[in-house]
Amino acid sequence: MPNQYAPDSAQLLIRLPEEMKRKLYRAVERLNAENPGAQYSANSVVRALIENFISDENCGKIKK
Repeated sequence: MPNQYAPDSAQLLIRLPEEMKRKLYRAVERLNAENPGAQYSANSVVRALIENFISDENCGKIKK
């Protein structure tokens, strides 16, 4: 059925300063403009960052 979350998923709420949220959304808009049809979302970007952060290769290291 469409628009339903996967049964094995969980929700995560994060609080960001308003300016950081605006920058995130602007960056996502820019990414979508550079890649027509990609339909990135702020959620997909944050999820990718989390996946990269917890991957075995990075072991929780933050790239600077």
